[in-house]
Amino acid sequence: DPSDQDKALVKEVEECYDQWARQRKPHEQQWFINTAFFRGQQYAVWSERDNRLVVPPAPRHRIRLTVNIIQPKVRARTAKFLKNRPIPLVNPATHDIEDILDARGSTKALEFAWRKCQLEAKYRDALSWAAMTDHGYWWFYWDEQALGRVQVQDPLTKQKEIVTAFNAHEAYRDLR
Repeated sequence: DPSDQDKALVKEVEECYDQWARQRKPHEQQWFINTAFFRGQQYAVWSERDNRLVVPPAPRHRIRLTVNIIQPKVRARTAKFLKNRPIPLVNPATHDIEDILDARGSTKALEFAWRKCQLEAKYRDALSWAAMTDHGYWWFYWDEQALGRVQVQDPLTKQKEIVTAFNAHEAYRDLR
């Protein structure tokens, strides 16, 4: 049997899902039509009865030819955004040498996270989704409770150890 706390969590998730579905529903038809046109299916229409895209059959005497001019336009527009690769950059707060070094270290950490999380590919996906639907969202957040794993070397034994800590300074201080 789920507890009252679990039931409240399930109810909250269902309410969030219903709210998200209500906000999305009016736009879905146009999104599906846009993506169909991008794929070269210019004869697709939205069926209210089936609640999906359908391609009505062509008359026997007609041959359907499609010239897809939408796809090259969308690709060119996306290429303009991707022409200059996004680079994470941290500016120092002051001209103090410590702030400058902190900014350099933070930039290196962001570059590592950018590569590790494959954010460039996700940025490309968000741009293509925005081109199709006029909506593309990224959601970044900072989790202060997340623990990092750091490899530190004991100065006496020269043995490397992986430590879970909030930051490297705490891990190194604990080893000394």
